[in-house]
Amino acid sequence: MLNVGQISVLSLFFKPGDSHEAGDMETEPGIGWIESLLIYAAREPFSFLYYVLLMLSPLFCLSAYLSWKLSQQIEKKEQKRRKKIKKSD
Repeated sequence: MLNVGQISVLSLFFKPGDSHEAGDMETEPGIGWIESLLIYAAREPFSFLYYVLLMLSPLFCLSAYLSWKLSQQIEKKEQKRRKKIKKSD
């Protein structure tokens, strides 16, 4: 069980009567998806992080591409502004 001090992390999301045993995960149909995710993350932390990074990597790539495009647009605006200032002088 995941414990932080005296309070169970799982008790933050579920009622006290719910079963939080890891062995009940396969047999109990009413288990919440958050609880099963927390149990999986506690059992297999490296594979959990692998899947999280695998799912987030396309978003990281998209963010990098959009940041690069934005920096190019900002540079072009700066160059145009400098040319206008140079022409006016």
